[in-house]
Amino acid sequence: FAFGRGDAQAPVMLSGLDRLGEKLGRRIRALIEPISGIRPHVVAEDARVVEFGAWSAGAPNFCSLSIYRLLPLKGQMLLCMDATMISTLVDCFYGGLGNRALPARGEFTPTEDRLIARLSETIMARMVECWSEVLPLEPGLLLRETGIGFAAAAQPADQMVVQRFRITLPDNIRYELELVYPLDGLQAAEQCLTPAGIADDQMPDPA
Repeated sequence: FAFGRGDAQAPVMLSGLDRLGEKLGRRIRALIEPISGIRPHVVAEDARVVEFGAWSAGAPNFCSLSIYRLLPLKGQMLLCMDATMISTLVDCFYGGLGNRALPARGEFTPTEDRLIARLSETIMARMVECWSEVLPLEPGLLLRETGIGFAAAAQPADQMVVQRFRITLPDNIRYELELVYPLDGLQAAEQCLTPAGIADDQMPDPA
């Protein structure tokens, strides 16, 4: 443990973030259903702490990456969406089955770019709704990229909190959507993310 870094508080923060993730997962499902034409299955995984370098190494070379400021939190937050999911949703929206083979590529079509903008902005709006009962947030888009190699959002050794959502469409096809927060930035919301009934909220022992 490194004194002054606050790493020991991470599990407490993560439990609060998990509760918000469950709510956000339901909103993401309601957001994707009108586009896909079918009700997807969305699972919010438990949040975890990883170094930015390790997360970047496991990220796909080609993906939708949107980088935001989340005032009053410090640092930059990333929204990473599977590139194949974007293409599949566009296909479904225009009447396809979402099962056509996709060639290897390194950029999105104009239609996919428009869908990315629509999805990312709506997901951020839903995230702000979920956080509103904890801490009011004001998101601001910094840039969008097509891979983590183009975005220097943090240093390799920086601690990040990854919140992953697994989205399953027909034929058991699964995609991933991730929100990546700077751990230092979540320090501002540490008290808000602490589960209810801890510390000061406990009743005194009458004895």
